[in-house]
Amino acid sequence: MDPSVAVAPDIFDVVATPDVVLPVVTAHIMSPWLWQLGQRAADAREPHVAAQQVINRSFTHATPTAMAETFGVLSLADERARLGDEVVDRTVAGILDVAAALRRQGVVDPDPAIEWHLQAGTFPGYAYVNADLIHATRVHLGRAVCRSGGITSCLDEALLFASLAVVLPAFERQLDGIVLLGSPAHYTVFGWTGDDAWWFWGKNVLFTRASFRDEAEAAHGGDLRVAYEARMRAIDRITSRRGSLDLVTGVGSIPDDEVQRMLAVIEDFFGHLPAGLERAQRRQAPAPQSPFEELLGDCLGRESPEQVQAIVRAHLQGGGPLAQAARLAMLSYRSLEVDDLVPYLVAARRGPLVREAAQALVTPGDAIAAVAAIAGTAPVLGDPTRLALPDEVLRLGTGSPAERALLLHVLLEAVMPDPVRTVLVGDDAITVAGDLAVRASTLGRVPPGDVPATDAPFTAVAA
Repeated sequence: MDPSVAVAPDIFDVVATPDVVLPVVTAHIMSPWLWQLGQRAADAREPHVAAQQVINRSFTHATPTAMAETFGVLSLADERARLGDEVVDRTVAGILDVAAALRRQGVVDPDPAIEWHLQAGTFPGYAYVNADLIHATRVHLGRAVCRSGGITSCLDEALLFASLAVVLPAFERQLDGIVLLGSPAHYTVFGWTGDDAWWFWGKNVLFTRASFRDEAEAAHGGDLRVAYEARMRAIDRITSRRGSLDLVTGVGSIPDDEVQRMLAVIEDFFGHLPAGLERAQRRQAPAPQSPFEELLGDCLGRESPEQVQAIVRAHLQGGGPLAQAARLAMLSYRSLEVDDLVPYLVAARRGPLVREAAQALVTPGDAIAAVAAIAGTAPVLGDPTRLALPDEVLRLGTGSPAERALLLHVLLEAVMPDPVRTVLVGDDAITVAGDLAVRASTLGRVPPGDVPATDAPFTAVAA
């Protein structure tokens, strides 16, 4: 997995690398705020129901139009160049299939923005980030923009719900299994304990076996297959803490025995095996076991986010695949406690908002002025040891010196022929390009020769 993708995977990254959601889940359960949310459901008799209600009350589900307006738009040409035609074509085809199915059912989409964007060669900037960054929208922009804890998509909500299953002991203890069932168009969570199962379809809908049959009876003449297809089209990937199974390519790391148990429970719940899942019987290319099975397993049963953070940091100091998984989790958490900060720079360059901002610049002075226009000086995440990307700084109007420096770095790359490098020094940062060197805290110039020499274009040195 490209480490920069773990920083802020977009909708196409999840299709290309389904396991990329596992660093996001790990970052969620490192989040103090997610644990605070979990306390609202801690004493519930039915913790899965309480967790769904917490998700429903705490987040605002954004339409595609709102996503594009808030987070900008991705270029399909750029995504094709980065990830390949197959990934983009598969994503687009899955979304258009759902749109066509809804029209056949007589459902008029009140927000056809995605189809409009596809015609223009763009796509709403869906990206999946840690819980604290989702909450930062509420913190910095307030209720005028977001009435609850943050702006989310279906995959955000599914991952947050699955993460609450980890941080709520009563929830986790009652689970025999929990998996993400999804496609490019929609993501859901399915869980079970013995013969009992439930389906988190979205933040406002949690089905039990009985309530799913009630909906089938009330709206679809008791036809369970039609009831399912009114909610979900073909599933093309399964993800659990043991890894993922891509149902199109047949590549997967989830063990066969777990897949078979899961399929049996799912078929019993829905009264049939939903479309797409029949391909789980024909795996062609087993993948290596996911190191997140052990990492997330070690995080189960902990009593605080600090304990989870300590576990991830401890694994970061080890070696092999487990250390790499911890590093990906720390990148998703946006920690500066990683040995290589360049993945943050690579991810920053892909941001739709900063790319749009860069197009309006002509001179280095324009780039400095754009950073000066950011009114807030607080870290986006409230913690100077963590890092928001330029898109998040632009959207939320605040940023620490390190965050401002990263924004300036990307903007200067658009207007200067010289290589750009940024050095984090103590609680400040300096960005250098040619004979220009700018201190992030003041945006004043410093002699380039006074800046520590470094090999990496984005790095930290001791103060």
